[in-house]
Amino acid sequence: MTTAAPTTLATTLAPTTLAPTTFYNNEVSIESQISEDLFLGDVATISLDTYVNLDLFDLFITYKKPNGLSGRWAASQSPIDDSIAYYQTSKSDLDVAGTWKLQVLAISPSIRHHSRIIDLIVKDTLSPITTLAPTTLAPTTAAP
Repeated sequence: MTTAAPTTLATTLAPTTLAPTTFYNNEVSIESQISEDLFLGDVATISLDTYVNLDLFDLFITYKKPNGLSGRWAASQSPIDDSIAYYQTSKSDLDVAGTWKLQVLAISPSIRHHSRIIDLIVKDTLSPITTLAPTTLAPTTAAP
């Protein structure tokens, strides 16, 4: 297994100086089929690397939307890297534009871990999200 090198926080602080129930490092990566940016209604894979083995934990990605509403998605452990939790969004998940706050929550019968909080920017689209087919309105006045 290969993982990315820890960031400055992980290399400057010894793990023993940190709270035992806190993941001391993580990064987010987004996989979208169309763009590097995320937009309202996009379907994408959100992956959070905790640099901690997540075996034997129930995994969630908790979120706080820009409008203040919060919740969590049931996440999965990456089959490639045991420290990565990921979630595949649906069209209805990313429904508010702005900066979202994300955090991994890993739960076992005796332990509850939280990762650092990560910002995720969801951008607005140029057109409204709709499931209706576009229509052309009939003219309201007679042609000359």
